[in-house]
Amino acid sequence: MRSATLIKRAMRRWRVPGLAVGAVAEEGVVHALCYGRRDASVHDAVTPRTRFAIGSLTKPFTATTIARLVEAGLLSWDVPVWRYLPEFRLQDPIAGAEATLRDLLSHRTGLPEHELTWYGRGPTLRDIPERLRAIAPTAPFRSRWQYQNMAFAVAAVAASRVAGLPWPELVMREVLRPLGLQATSFLRDLAPAALDGMAATPHLAARCGRGARRRVPWRSMEDGLDPVGGMVSCLDDMLVFLRFHLSGGVHEGRRVLSGAVLGDLHRAQILVEAPGLAEASAPLAHGLGFFVSSHLGGKIVTHTGSFDGFHAVLSLLPHAGIGCVALSNLGDENPVPHIAAAVLRDLLLGESPERWFDEIASTAAPRSPLERAPAGNPAAPPDAPCQPRRPPPSHPMKEYVGRYAHPGYGDIAITRGRTRGRLAFVLNGQERPLRPLHHDVFLVADDPPALSDARIMFAYDLDGRIDRLGVRPGAGAPLVWFTRVATVG
Repeated sequence: MRSATLIKRAMRRWRVPGLAVGAVAEEGVVHALCYGRRDASVHDAVTPRTRFAIGSLTKPFTATTIARLVEAGLLSWDVPVWRYLPEFRLQDPIAGAEATLRDLLSHRTGLPEHELTWYGRGPTLRDIPERLRAIAPTAPFRSRWQYQNMAFAVAAVAASRVAGLPWPELVMREVLRPLGLQATSFLRDLAPAALDGMAATPHLAARCGRGARRRVPWRSMEDGLDPVGGMVSCLDDMLVFLRFHLSGGVHEGRRVLSGAVLGDLHRAQILVEAPGLAEASAPLAHGLGFFVSSHLGGKIVTHTGSFDGFHAVLSLLPHAGIGCVALSNLGDENPVPHIAAAVLRDLLLGESPERWFDEIASTAAPRSPLERAPAGNPAAPPDAPCQPRRPPPSHPMKEYVGRYAHPGYGDIAITRGRTRGRLAFVLNGQERPLRPLHHDVFLVADDPPALSDARIMFAYDLDGRIDRLGVRPGAGAPLVWFTRVATVG
């Protein structure tokens, strides 16, 4: 089978341990293909019921849940959020007064990414509205698309408030139970024992050994991640979900959601002026919980999802009645799910799928940053010439040690690391080593991907005392400054 050959070739090149990929059409499931192992060190095969963390593929479930409440008249896309959540405020007073669910779900609030807020356990849903007030905008309200998980999560907080149910119970009532998705749930609610034998094991690139993969533990988190990236699912359930969206809101002959309200989710709301999905062609836009673009003259509705050790993608072509999804247990933004979904999609469209391997592979990073970097200098490209010795830190290591606070992020502790003479970075209970880079800039020298290659800069007052710590939370974002509040022993 031509599709199997291409998919297996991609898996070998990027050393993906396991993959589940499938396609649906209006008449039902067309392909449901499983390859590899749920764990690189165990011979258990991936099956259509193997659970994967789906990362931001959670967002289409969140948007669909909210759409059900919109149809019921409990919510409106275009009513200011503060009418549902009186405590909702933003630093931009216009955005705070005017922002609607439509704005939150299409990422056009003016707030930048700030992915560092989700590092470690992250905030709780209860914390998010207050933390959002502490995040400074980087664009005028509704002027620019900027991916923003906390703002997206506020939409779920509002829905939970008006429905009078905790968010997981609301998703269960409005989407999972009506569609019969028994293997789809929230990672936070699944005990490790319940996952044993049913779930894929997450993997990341090894710190040493070119191309090697290593198992990593399932990450725990607070409930704040639930609406934006905290779900697990399997191939069988994802194909049911895609078919429901293709059918205009009908499941097994019963209407679950009107076609008009469902169509709101797939309709472009704002242009995305940023690199889009590898297989999407410009112009790329964002709807409500989905990306929207064009493919072969028709609309394509997509989203990707990444979680520590997992990567996934889904796509819908409503005009052709086709939907594809691919779930993998290798993180590092590996391109194989994109290739696999694109191969199946173009086979169903009667197009040649071979082009996707080379086209997507040519734009994908050949290795993770940890694998690309020489051991002696993790910040240098592999073929960089020898660099002159960089200036050392301006203060003794002990003077950087302390607790630093920010109202939107919480606390960062700088402690004595486990290696003598080194410092460690601690946020939300997660500790990672720091390496001096130059002057008072340090490199976070370990996983997870949220902090890969992240740099931290210290600053001092007029008397030379270290009093601030700056972190860049995402590409293109300004430094976020944490104020020193205490010394850690």
